[in-house]
Amino acid sequence: MQTTLDDSWNERRLRRSDVAVLVLTSALLFGYSLFGGRPLTMHEGVLPQSAREMWQEGEWIIPLSGGRPWLERPPLPQWITIGVTSLVGTWDVWSVRIAPVLMGMAVVVMMAHLAAGCFGRSVGLLSGLLLATSFEFTNYAWLAEEDIFLCAVVTGAVSLFAYIEFFQARGEVESDLRFFGSRPWSVWGLFALVGMTNLAKGLVFGMVMALLPIVGFLLLSGDLGRIRRYLWCWGGLLTIAISVAWPIAAWFRHPDVLDLWTFDLFGRLSGNYTAINEPWWYYLEALPVALLPWPLFALLGLGVLSGKGLRERFSPERFFVLWAILPIFVFSLASGKHHHYLVQCLAPWSVLGAIGLKRVGEWIFEAPQWVRSPVAALLALGLPAAIAIGIWGEHLAGPSWLPTALLVGFPVLALCLGWSLRTRDGVLAMTTILTGVIASYMWVYTCELPPRDQCQDDTAFLQQVNDVVPEGTPVLVNADLNSMDAFRIHFYLNHQARCLHNLSFLLDERLEGDDFYLITRRRDAKKLTRIATIETIEESCRSRRESCPSDRLTLFRIHLDRSLPRLPGPTRVSPMQAMGREKGPVLPNPF
Repeated sequence: MQTTLDDSWNERRLRRSDVAVLVLTSALLFGYSLFGGRPLTMHEGVLPQSAREMWQEGEWIIPLSGGRPWLERPPLPQWITIGVTSLVGTWDVWSVRIAPVLMGMAVVVMMAHLAAGCFGRSVGLLSGLLLATSFEFTNYAWLAEEDIFLCAVVTGAVSLFAYIEFFQARGEVESDLRFFGSRPWSVWGLFALVGMTNLAKGLVFGMVMALLPIVGFLLLSGDLGRIRRYLWCWGGLLTIAISVAWPIAAWFRHPDVLDLWTFDLFGRLSGNYTAINEPWWYYLEALPVALLPWPLFALLGLGVLSGKGLRERFSPERFFVLWAILPIFVFSLASGKHHHYLVQCLAPWSVLGAIGLKRVGEWIFEAPQWVRSPVAALLALGLPAAIAIGIWGEHLAGPSWLPTALLVGFPVLALCLGWSLRTRDGVLAMTTILTGVIASYMWVYTCELPPRDQCQDDTAFLQQVNDVVPEGTPVLVNADLNSMDAFRIHFYLNHQARCLHNLSFLLDERLEGDDFYLITRRRDAKKLTRIATIETIEESCRSRRESCPSDRLTLFRIHLDRSLPRLPGPTRVSPMQAMGREKGPVLPNPF
């Protein structure tokens, strides 16, 4: 079979130039979030602000929300965020997104190396590029959220297992299979990484995600010798020690955190956590979207590998098929589902996509020359795109010159693709495709996402608050708005924000003074007039998920009624209360 890929592409390791391509591509695409100007999304406020508050308070165990315990998730992402922002020296929107960019790059390079070792250099390089440009992966490498951190740990654990199984010398691994014996560094690392999955996001969740392909492969292999490598006392103790260290420390400080973890974990399984309940087929619909623009290639790759995967028990083909399917199948059994749970599953699908894309490329390179001509590509791709832009171009979000640029750009890319196919130049073909994909992502980030972001007007409001309130004057923030909104408000107001668990705490005897600035909803004005004289200073043009104008964030200047008694406030807020999963505590109601 003739292709333009020389024999070196079949080497089973990446070159330095390949790694450089992956790093530069990932840095360009993921790093665009550092300078694209998009404000923090609603979910993004949690990690940066809880990390900053831990750093400011010198608290390394309990993530904080306005001084309250935020124990939904373990603090590994906060620790990494603190480390990166400390090196940078600033807590800004761009600086808190550096760590997710680095995590995304690490996963891309890791998977490319693994795929190259199993299926050859060309598949390895393609796997990294497809993973980097998969919609769900790109999106979470842009965002300062925990998902990409968990993805890095889970992918690291499963990849290290694959290294042990497929690349490490058998004698080194099997030199001592006793339960209390010794194991090489790679096995120590595997057990450590499995334990670390419990530090990245949600207890048990990440560990199950990592263990499903590992345990599934070992059990289906039916080889007791392979299984005995991992039946190891010291490794098991290491995993347990790492995985339970933080939960135990958090429990000692807040024993009632068990209520929160029980609600979150078992609520997702049983359906009691109704906000994320989805039908069993949810991931069958969500996965193709998460893999865009590569889902058809991934499906083809699944078919290509399944044959050998079914026949050969110990093959990489079987392992990657199991890694792609088992987590999605098992997590489909739970009532609670969300598309961001797929981030941890995309790595094996990128390898399947690379295999499918390479197979399609081989078919096209062997097609008649008229099919591979620049004219055919221009007619098949460039002309329809130009017609679509001519019809709908004026409705595209972005600058006025964008339709013209697209009218020129799409035909040029089509001609380049056609030329690469005619000359059987796989590198030029992939470069052309990736140029179009990455340019599309940048357009989406800059032009399409901002108008859809319901936090835009609230962010502008918070920036106005910083301009209006005199420097050094604290602003009270009613945290009884939405637990995640409070994080964003505190982040943008920086050190000026002070948390009120709810409005009843305005009469807390620990609150000194009578005159304050307060951020809450407009609808709270009537309540406030019962205990204070109020003045409206600023208001958001539109708040996230508002049902009417009274839901809008508003800055009030208030003067508390001196005749009202100040009350002793509660000494603590429980983890369930801090997250809004449980009411209270409330001071004797002044309203």
